Amino acid sequence: MQKTTAAGVVSSHILALDRAQVAYATASYQAALAELEGADDRDPSVRYLKALCFLALDRPISATGLLEQLVREPVVPDEAFLDLALAYLACQRINAASESVAEFLVRRPSDSVGRYLRDHIVAIQQDGSDKPSLAPVEPRINSAVVNYVDGEGTSVQEAGHVYQPFGDYGDGAVLAADLPSGPFTSSARDPSSSGNSQRPWNLSLLTAHEYDTNLPQIDDFTGLGSDVDKDDSRGLVAAFGEYRLLQTIDSTVGLLGTVFSNFHFDQDSFDLQSYNGGVYGNRLAGPFIFSGYYQFVETILGGDELSQEHRLTPSVSLLQGTVGHVTGYYEYNTADVRGPVLVPAQARDAQVHSVGATQAFYLFGGRGRLYFGYRFDNAEADGDDFDRVGHHVSARAELPLGRRLVADLDVRQFWDDYPDPNSLDFFGRPRIDRRTEVRAGLQLYCTCHLSQRLDYTFVNNDSNVTNLFGVQFFEYERHILSTQLIYDF
Repeated sequence: MQKTTAAGVVSSHILALDRAQVAYATASYQAALAELEGADDRDPSVRYLKALCFLALDRPISATGLLEQLVREPVVPDEAFLDLALAYLACQRINAASESVAEFLVRRPSDSVGRYLRDHIVAIQQDGSDKPSLAPVEPRINSAVVNYVDGEGTSVQEAGHVYQPFGDYGDGAVLAADLPSGPFTSSARDPSSSGNSQRPWNLSLLTAHEYDTNLPQIDDFTGLGSDVDKDDSRGLVAAFGEYRLLQTIDSTVGLLGTVFSNFHFDQDSFDLQSYNGGVYGNRLAGPFIFSGYYQFVETILGGDELSQEHRLTPSVSLLQGTVGHVTGYYEYNTADVRGPVLVPAQARDAQVHSVGATQAFYLFGGRGRLYFGYRFDNAEADGDDFDRVGHHVSARAELPLGRRLVADLDVRQFWDDYPDPNSLDFFGRPRIDRRTEVRAGLQLYCTCHLSQRLDYTFVNNDSNVTNLFGVQFFEYERHILSTQLIYDF
């Protein structure tokens, strides 16, 4: 019996797309179109494959409409502009074909097929021929679908995901994570995604420059002994890798790893490196995705080891069809923190128990996202200063602005209450922190692989801890401006 749950729709979509690709590869274009009737045409891969089938069946008008929709996506494969030029040519829309191939050559200036097609169009414009021949460039149609559907589909499916600035990477509470802390596969971040069933790995590289008006990487150290801000600029490099050991329609098991480092131009004692690795698993069951993730994180600050952490995060997501998905999770984090301790109360080794939930809504046919989240933390530390109960709410919007530009706005509010008298407070009061974070960014997808990003982040932390001389140890304000270059393989 055909499944009718949301998860069944996702499985049916993936199967239909896989069968259509097989039919297309064997030149069975009508059969491929028939298979695609069972797939969700909100997926750009489905629309592209349909368009290529129509081109192969000499139905350029049908192909043109689909390709015109495709090239308006935030991320679009370069070859789509070449295929659209072919469709325009077959429809006798010569000027439109010229513009489309020109866009392709902006992206691929040395491509021999694109240059040939451009010259071919120029010749048509000069001699007035009304029957352009597509034979010399037709083989390119076949390569385009293989490149997009099999090789680059993941990049497009994850177009809604936008990287955050990495100046706060050492503070787990402010990491960019709409699901539990740490990265997840595309199927967990966006259960509506069909994913990439052909390639078992993903790799991203990031370089960035940031200006920061206040350098502390972890709020526990902010202003310790001084309330003077330290500003500086820094360079950043990061790499993110994933390898799927097992990947079926309903299950995924894989390895994840991240390497991050920044280099301050003046204040090198704030240089931060982070190395993390882990294993994850996802299981689709009815309308639910059950996930588990283990992560080990080592953090180095100023050349010295700062901490080692072990995180274990089980979660469950409920698929809500075209509406979105809701996720609930529990996270257990044990942290071994190095550094000087003046009194036993300042020992920061801790076990943290967290529970949370996020609700994601899909906007603009899946091209945009709206997230709302809540998280509760209970930290049991070796030192009384760092026992903590915290609440965190967040809202995030990701909106496409035109064909290749995505804007996002992220607002977070933290309430952290420490039940025991703080050893640094002159009056012996328990510490109370209130932190507000606002991040706004723009990401331009230059190609399917390369993107540029501009971020502004504002962080304000209010805290009541004050010594005899009026020094507020944990109160600070930060403004961070970040420019990033991201390459996704």
